[in-house]
Parts: sequence; structure tokens; C-alpha cells
Amino acid sequence: MRNPNKLNFILDVVMFLVITALALTPGNEAHEILGVILVISVITHLVLHRKQIKILYNHLIPNPRTQIIGIILFLLVTASLFTLPFVLSKEHHGPRGHRGANSTQVE
Repeated sequence: MRNPNKLNFILDVVMFLVITALALTPGNEAHEILGVILVISVITHLVLHRKQIKILYNHLIPNPRTQIIGIILFLLVTASLFTLPFVLSKEHHGPRGHRGANSTQVE
């Protein structure tokens, strides 16, 4: 696709549909697939807008030392979020809320 605006529009539509599907589907394997699709879409979206992001970041944080600290913090938070599912046990993030229990089992 030669027109980046068309690609961006299609990407925005895909992200909207995936987020809507995540909100409307119960927690199951579909959430994992939709989550992966959403992460890939967001990363692609950020790559397409990298020049705008860089310009805005430079305007928001003009000090180069503070920019580096901000980037390091962002990378640390991102890495933490990606490793969180491996650290938490399944019972803490089950599909039905309270440690994966049915709502009738919750006290």
C-alpha cells in the first residue's frame, strides 16, 4: 500500500474492532489471540508515527538528559508488563475474576 494515510486508517479500524471484540467476548483463548493482534497493531501504529512521536517528545521534554530517563522508564515499564503474565500464577489472572473462581464460589 503506497498511501500511508490509507494504511493508518485500516490499522485504526483493525485496532478499534479488536478492542471492541475484547470488550464483548468473555475471557478465553480468544482474548490471547486478540491481545496479540492488538499489540502488533499498536506497535505498527507507533512505527508509522515515529517521526511525529519523536517531534512531540522533543517538544514535551526538551532536556536531553530527562529524555533519556523518560525512555529508560518507558522501556522498564514495558518490559515489566510483558513479563507480568510469566510472574503471576494463573490463579491470579483467571478469566472469571477473583482468582479464577466462579462468581458463585466467591465469598
